[in-house]
Amino acid sequence: MSKSDLFIEWTFNQGKRVMGVDTPSDVFKAWDEYHTDDVSSLVKQDILLMVGTKDHYEPLHQLGDQVMTLTAAPSVTCRVFTEEEQAQNHCQVGNTGLAISVILNWLDQVGGRKA
Repeated sequence: MSKSDLFIEWTFNQGKRVMGVDTPSDVFKAWDEYHTDDVSSLVKQDILLMVGTKDHYEPLHQLGDQVMTLTAAPSVTCRVFTEEEQAQNHCQVGNTGLAISVILNWLDQVGGRKA
């Protein structure tokens, strides 16, 4: 199927690279086994979570699921990017300037950026 669909081909190639596996079936297995709920409660720093409404990797509902697991974080800030902002895609492709601005403003708010 990936031979006739460039998006599927890219997805599996990216999955193989990111997950460190060799085959599409290994990608599915790695994705199935990948989770953060067993370590999220150990995070003890301020958190910024960002997602686009049309993200092809991270479903929007995952934002709330992740927030609920970050129980030790002093603060959790969430930012949802929209089509109106042209930042609805994964990594806010289409408006990376806005994403960078949000990140820098958040860093200033939590004292994470030293001038």
